[in-house]
Amino acid sequence: MTQRGWDVATLCHTALGCRHYSLFDFRIDPGGQPWFLEAGLYCSFATKSVIAMMADAAGIPLTELFGGAVRQAVGS
Repeated sequence: MTQRGWDVATLCHTALGCRHYSLFDFRIDPGGQPWFLEAGLYCSFATKSVIAMMADAAGIPLTELFGGAVRQAVGS
């Protein structure tokens, strides 16, 4: 189920022309099929935002995460 979710999120990211960051809401049905609900319109910089919690779980400091995103966006 996790791999299928990643696959669908990657497909959505590419189809929408996203570059460095995207956030999508899905629901998983009882059969394990992910259903796309919406694309996030903005990234929250709050320490309790979804992206901040995911970065923390991955051991990535927010300054590194957001700094890297800005550097990539400006450089490309």
